[in-house]
Amino acid sequence: MIEVLIAVVILATGMVVVLEGMHTAIGALDSAVDKTRAAVLARSRFDVVQQASLTADDLSDLSSSGEFKEPYSQYRWDMNVEKVRSSFGDGSVPEDESGKLYEVDVTVWRVGSERKYSAATLVYLPPAEGEEGAWTVGGD
Repeated sequence: MIEVLIAVVILATGMVVVLEGMHTAIGALDSAVDKTRAAVLARSRFDVVQQASLTADDLSDLSSSGEFKEPYSQYRWDMNVEKVRSSFGDGSVPEDESGKLYEVDVTVWRVGSERKYSAATLVYLPPAEGEEGAWTVGGD
């Protein structure tokens, strides 16, 4: 009878260890899914800035926050767009000759989760066509 009791204790201990391992694996999978979705969703916000950069001469007004549409309505975002100051030499290069550089920070999180994921990129707006320092493609 004592052998059966010892076997049950050993089996129960083994089951507890296996269940704890499964719990850890499920938590890691949940975190990986959140990170992947957050990266894709942050990229979608960067795409909005990139699209705006094709026609806008200033991106500062793109700072905003909101929630994603279905099927990602449980995710929220916060986007901050700030103009980067020139740090070339003494900073004497006029803005219209050097273009504008913006830093875009996007933070994505899932409602009810403590985890937040942030990503950042830089967006450069060259000078308007016809201004000194403007890029031209082809031509003279």
